[in-house]
Amino acid sequence: MKHYTSAMGSCSVCVFMHTYTIPPSNVRPFDIVLLIPNVMFLAYLLIKCGPTAKKLAGSLTLFKILYAVTFFIPVTGIMYAMCSMIFGRDHASAKVMLCCYGSVVKVVLLM
Repeated sequence: MKHYTSAMGSCSVCVFMHTYTIPPSNVRPFDIVLLIPNVMFLAYLLIKCGPTAKKLAGSLTLFKILYAVTFFIPVTGIMYAMCSMIFGRDHASAKVMLCCYGSVVKVVLLM
């Protein structure tokens, strides 16, 4: 595994990508990489929402719940990336918010 030398010393590629911040904005490329696919998937779901709603009108409640959970996943991913970009990982309120976010996602997905 290739190692990089940064201000925090020698680290692997994964650790470097997860902790590196773009200097003027302190935004991590990792957050941008998570944000872009979530936005694209949510846009796709919104475009296909009309025809899908017609198909789901006469279907079981289970399919409607699964479609709602499918919407929930990219929305929470976008919220996570935006909160991480706005507050940063080291801010105390961001740590609490991201911990609560993780708990809410686990509870909703396990229901």
